[in-house]
Amino acid sequence: WVIFGLLWFVQPLNQFFWDSTYSITETLGVPPEMAGIGYALFREQSNILILGLVGVLWLFRRKEIKWYNQGNKLRKLQRYEDAIASFDKAIQIHSDFPYAWYNKACCYALQGNVPLAIETLQQAINLDPDQFREQAKTDSSFDTIQENQLFKNLIGE
Repeated sequence: WVIFGLLWFVQPLNQFFWDSTYSITETLGVPPEMAGIGYALFREQSNILILGLVGVLWLFRRKEIKWYNQGNKLRKLQRYEDAIASFDKAIQIHSDFPYAWYNKACCYALQGNVPLAIETLQQAINLDPDQFREQAKTDSSFDTIQENQLFKNLIGE
């Protein structure tokens, strides 16, 4: 967006952009007038095109991120059940979202629910073994289950 804005609205950069366009049209054998017509049409319709692009980006936004962020906020407030529900919604949208699995496992561990903490952490490790195996070794969320043999096996100790 920044580059587009600079090329479109900063006059020296805009001039460079269109000079380059004319050079390309010459190389391809397209009459320069065609580029000028395209420029005029685009300038007239640029507001509609920009609004359309924003609309498309809004439609395809990553909705799982919203739920993941909400889950993290709830986790910090120690509202673990609500956080787990938010992480579940993120996972429903994108089942291969390792950060949601990992933070859900942290919530279970903080609740003292060892079986679900280990099961959920396994999902995160399956998706990104290097990162989450190492991260779990030092994450204070897992302090209550550090001595559990299943946990040790899972993180490779």
